[in-house]
Amino acid sequence: MHTQRIRNALERIGLNNLPEDSHAQLEQGGLDSLMLALLIIELEREFKIKIPVMPLVKEHYESIDSIAKHLIDLGAQ
Repeated sequence: MHTQRIRNALERIGLNNLPEDSHAQLEQGGLDSLMLALLIIELEREFKIKIPVMPLVKEHYESIDSIAKHLIDLGAQ
C-alpha cells in the first residue's frame, strides 16, 4: 500500500525512471539532494505527517522499501 503511494510521489517530483525492484537504490535512478528535499515535502503531503529532517538519515531514502519502513516508523497510515 505504501509502496505505490511512494512510487506516485517519486513520479510527481519527476523521478520517472523507477526500478521495478523496491529494494533497488534510488540514487542510481536519479534521486539527488534537490529531489530528496522535494520528495520529503511530497511525502508529508501524501501521508499527512511531519518528517523530521534534522538529522537527515540518508539510509531512510535509499530505496522505496527503506522509505516505506521510515514512514511506518513515523506513524504513516
